[in-house]
Amino acid sequence: YTDEEIESLRLLSHQIAIAVENARLYRQVEAYSKGLEAQVQERTQALEVANQALSQEKSTLDAVIHNIADGLVVTDSAGHILLTNPVFQRMVGRPATWLQGQSLADLPFDEGLVMVVAQALEEAGQVFTTDVQAAKRIYRASATALQTDGQAIGVVTVLRDVTHEVEVDRMKTDFISTVSHELRTPLTSVLGFARLIRKAFEREIVPVLPEIRRVQRAKKRILDNLTIIESESQRLTRLINDVLDIAKMEAGRMEWHMAETDLGEVIRQAIAATTALASEKGLPIQVTLPPEGLPLVWGDRDRLIQVMTNLLSNAIKFTERGQIEVRGEVVPEEAVATLRPGDAPLPPGEWVAVHVADTGVGIRAEDLPHVFEKFRQVGNALTNRPRGTGLGLSICKEIVEHHGGQIWVESQVGVGSTFSFVLPLTRRKITPETPAEPEMAPLVEIRRRVEAQLPLPPSGTKTILVADDEANIRELLRQELTEAGYRVIEAADGPEALEKARRERPDLIILDVMMPGVSGFDVTSVLKADEQTQEIPILILSIIEDRERGLRLGADAYLTKPVEVNALLTTIARLLARDRDPTRRKVLVIDRDQSAVEAITRTLRERGYEVVEAYDPRGAILKARREKPDLVILDAMISQMNDYEVLKALRYQDREGRTCIIVLAGEVSPQQEAEARRQGADDVARREDLPGLLDEGR
Repeated sequence: YTDEEIESLRLLSHQIAIAVENARLYRQVEAYSKGLEAQVQERTQALEVANQALSQEKSTLDAVIHNIADGLVVTDSAGHILLTNPVFQRMVGRPATWLQGQSLADLPFDEGLVMVVAQALEEAGQVFTTDVQAAKRIYRASATALQTDGQAIGVVTVLRDVTHEVEVDRMKTDFISTVSHELRTPLTSVLGFARLIRKAFEREIVPVLPEIRRVQRAKKRILDNLTIIESESQRLTRLINDVLDIAKMEAGRMEWHMAETDLGEVIRQAIAATTALASEKGLPIQVTLPPEGLPLVWGDRDRLIQVMTNLLSNAIKFTERGQIEVRGEVVPEEAVATLRPGDAPLPPGEWVAVHVADTGVGIRAEDLPHVFEKFRQVGNALTNRPRGTGLGLSICKEIVEHHGGQIWVESQVGVGSTFSFVLPLTRRKITPETPAEPEMAPLVEIRRRVEAQLPLPPSGTKTILVADDEANIRELLRQELTEAGYRVIEAADGPEALEKARRERPDLIILDVMMPGVSGFDVTSVLKADEQTQEIPILILSIIEDRERGLRLGADAYLTKPVEVNALLTTIARLLARDRDPTRRKVLVIDRDQSAVEAITRTLRERGYEVVEAYDPRGAILKARREKPDLVILDAMISQMNDYEVLKALRYQDREGRTCIIVLAGEVSPQQEAEARRQGADDVARREDLPGLLDEGR
C-alpha cells in the first residue's frame, strides 16, 4: 500500500470507530429517552390522579362551605375578607363579589366580632367564642387562627344564629325570676304574721296561762311550731334568693358594687354570720391570717361575704365532729403554678387565696367535677337528703370568676373537703386594725358620725302612708307600724297613693313597686316632681330588686320583701329623723366612676343626706343649676376637662357663694391644688380626707 492508501485506511478506520461510538451513544440516549418518557408518563398520570383528588377535595370543601347551616367568613391577618359562604352573605345582605376584600369592621356586626377575631390572631391554636348582634339578630361567633409554619396568617370564623335560643333562655330566666318574685309576697305574709302571732302570744297570752303541766306543754308546742314556721320561711327566702341570683347572673342583670375591699374583714363578717350554726354542732372555727393582714382586692364586698358564708355554711352542714379551718394567704408569684395540684394552673401574677377546710364526710372523686354545676347536688338524693337548690356553689363560682379569680375543691371521703378560691390583689395592704373597705373608709366614717347624731323621732304623731295592692301586706304593715306607735293610712294602687299623698301629706310613704295602674316607680317620680310632696320621704318596699332605679327616681330608701321588722322600723326612724335634723344638706356628687357615685349616694341617702348624682360635665352643670346644692363633691379628672369648664360653670351659677365645692383626687400635687382653687374650688383633697371636710361643712 502506498502512503496515501494507508492514510486513507487510517482515516476510514477512525471514522468507522466514531460511527460505532455514535451508534452506541445513540442507543443509550434512545434507551434513556424511552425511560424518561415512561417516567414523564408515570408522573403525568400521578399528577392527574392528584389533581383529580384535589379537585374532588375542593368540590367537597366548596359543597361543605356552601351548604353549611352556619355563616362562615375567612379573613387575612389585616381583617380583610378572603372567603364567605352563602349563609354569611345572607346574614349581611351582600353578595360574595362585594364582600371580597372588604374589612370585617365595615360589616353591620357589633364590635364583638372584630374583637374575637383579633383575639384568635393573638392566641393562635385556640378557639374563641362570643355573641354578636346584627340587624336585630344574635349570632354566636367562634373564631380560630389559620397557621403556616406556626405563624397566624388569617382567621376562620363561624357564626350561628342563636336568636331563638337566646330568646328562649331569656324567657326561662324571666319566668324563674317572676315566679321567685311572686313567691316573696305570700312568704312575706307568712313570716310577718307568724312573728305577729308570736309577739301577741308572748305578750298577751303567756303571762296569764296557769302553771298547769298540760297548758305549759301546749304553750311550748305552740312556740316551737311558730319557730319552725319562721325558720322554714327564712330558709325558703334563702332558696328564692339563690334562684334569683343565678337568674340575674345568667341574664347579665346582676348589680355589682366594686371597690377596694379588705378580704380579712370579709372573712370576719362571714364567720360572725355562721358562728351560731357552728356552735349548735359544737364545731370550732379556726382562723389563720398573715400577721400583717391580707392585701386589698377589687371586689363587691357583699358578694364576697356571700361566697365566704356559703362555703362556711356548707362546711358546717356536712361536718359532725372535728373543726372548720379558714386560712388566708398571699400566694408568691413563684408558687402560683403549683397552687392547684392536678388542675389547670393559675396564670402568673399576684393572688390572694382563701381556703375553707372541714373534717366532714368528704366528696367522692367521681363527684368532684360536678360540684360547681347548677342544680347539682353530689351524692344520692334519696339517702343523703340534700337541702337547698344546688345553686350555692355555682353562685360562688360565678361571683369569684366575675372578680377575675378561680375556685376549686380538694376532698377525700371520710377525711374532709377544702374549698379554695383566689382573687387578684391590689398593691396596697391593710393591717387587721384598719377599718373595713379602705377605699370606702370615708363613707363608713361618715355613716358612723351621722348615725351617732340621728335621734329617733317621737313616732306617736307620725303618719305613714302604706301603698300596696296586696291586702295582706297592708294589714301586716298596719299592725307592725301601729304597734310601733305610728298612724297608718292605706292605698291599694298607684292612683290612690298619689291622691292620698297629696291630700293627707303623710310624714312618710311606703311604696310597693308592682301595683296596678301606676307602678311604685312612677308614683315615686311623680311625687318627687311635685313641690307639695317632694319633701316627703319615700321608702320602697318591694319584691323587685331594682334598688338603683328606685334611688335614681328619688326614693329615700329601698328594702326588699320579706324584710326584717327591726330593719324596717330602723329605716323608718332614720328617714323621719332626718327631717328634724337641721344639719341636713343637699350634696351633688360628680364622678365618671358609676360604682363610686352609687356607693357614696347609697350611703349618704340612707343616712339622711339628700344626694344628687351626675356622671358627666353637662349633666353636672344642669343638675347644679336646678338643684342648687349646698355641697359639690367633684372628681378631679372631670374638674379639669375643657379647661375647667365644670368648675367655672358651678362657680358662675353660685353667685351668692352658698355652695362649697370639693375636688377629690387620688393624689394631689401643689400645682393641681393651686389651679383648682384659682378656678373656683373651695378645697382639693384626697378621697380618704372626705370625712373631715364634711364635718367642717356641717
